[in-house]
Amino acid sequence: MRRLAPMILGISIFAISAIVLRSHLHERESASRIAVADSTLKREEGLKAIHSLHAIVRFDDQGGIEEVWFQDPVALSDMGHETRELTNDDLKWVTAFPELKRLSFAGCDEITDAGMHYLEPLSQLEELDACYTSITGDGLTVLAGNDRLRHLNLVDIRLLDRDLEFMSQFKSLTRLSLSHATFTDDGLASLGALRSLESLYLGDLPVSDVGMAHLVDLHSLQRLQIDEIPITDESVRHFSRLTGLRYLQLRNTMVSADGVSSIRRALPECVVDWSPGEPSDAQ
Repeated sequence: MRRLAPMILGISIFAISAIVLRSHLHERESASRIAVADSTLKREEGLKAIHSLHAIVRFDDQGGIEEVWFQDPVALSDMGHETRELTNDDLKWVTAFPELKRLSFAGCDEITDAGMHYLEPLSQLEELDACYTSITGDGLTVLAGNDRLRHLNLVDIRLLDRDLEFMSQFKSLTRLSLSHATFTDDGLASLGALRSLESLYLGDLPVSDVGMAHLVDLHSLQRLQIDEIPITDESVRHFSRLTGLRYLQLRNTMVSADGVSSIRRALPECVVDWSPGEPSDAQ
């Protein structure tokens, strides 16, 4: 009988351990189900809120949200909706969709750097259109480490040299649009690291022929648009080295007709769209 006591005690401990283990597993399963339910509710709430803002939403093949395109007040009016400015807090609804690949709030000038932190969970983001908003280069820091970003529209966004240096980490960028910023020729030097860039728009910027020299290492560049920038025929030799170019737009620059002819001879497969004139601040 004394020999059976340890055996009975061992069986009892094993049984109790099994019960405790089952209890823990049950608690974990319950917590997991609650988390899934909470996530589903957040997604449903987020989607409902996004729809209420009259945003355009596109889904992927798995039912996830692939694209959200918020409308500016003018677009809302044209669509027959009540005009309403998108606010920073409205962007919180996108946090429920970490699979989001494309996001636009172009023209929504109430959006500032304070709203950009809502983009931090969007690790799959590939395209961002933030043109004509009130963000600055500081707001872009939430995108640090994103190695998927391919398209970035920052037209009419205040950017400094340090902001372009920060953006040089986006090695997957293929399309970039910049205008009405205050970065200099030194800032353009940082773009040389974007070796995958295929399309670049530069408009109304305080840069010069010196800055154009920094673009010669962009061997993947196929489309280059220069608008309202006081470059001269000194830039012709830099453009002529971009042998992959298929479209070059020069509008309101100081490049002459002779300079354009030289580019066309150097790049016979490139369409050169040239409009005579000078930058408005040069007239």
